[in-house]
Amino acid sequence: AAPPAASAAAALPSEHDGGAVASLREWHAADGAELVVALHACGGLSDVALGLAAKCGASCLVCTCCFGKHRRLCAAREWGLPCEEEEKDVLCRMADCVEDSISDEARRVISSLRLERLRRTLRPSSTLVRASIRTFPRTFSRQNVVLGAECAPCAPASRFDLSVSGRPPAASRGGRAP
Repeated sequence: AAPPAASAAAALPSEHDGGAVASLREWHAADGAELVVALHACGGLSDVALGLAAKCGASCLVCTCCFGKHRRLCAAREWGLPCEEEEKDVLCRMADCVEDSISDEARRVISSLRLERLRRTLRPSSTLVRASIRTFPRTFSRQNVVLGAECAPCAPASRFDLSVSGRPPAASRGGRAP
């Protein structure tokens, strides 16, 4: 059963509540989540939200924000980068650059690394159906990157029809007999 909305909201991080990030990281997958939504997820908070989705096997929508904030919440090695933290920090600063051609490319790289980490760390009982990096016009906000992932529980083997005829089992045809 999913936790009540009030207790779930209490676990959400805020720039002013450093302890809330620890609460979110300690969320137990058994507490349940089918969808993780993160709005204005500054820097490493995007990684924390994606990590929660992976842990729960949940679909997610993460609206990223300032890439340079909270960088220590996710180490370069967690992104799969063969570099030091200083080089990851440079990439994050490039993503926050005012020059669109530089920031767009850095944001694309970081977003790809984040979604790849989600795929690698996804709960084994779930599968990643699709993942995407979306943007919306900068006229609405300069922070215009949205990471989306659709995850689904893995189907148990008993749900597949392995018969030679190829006809679907009766249960999948509304319970009618052939």
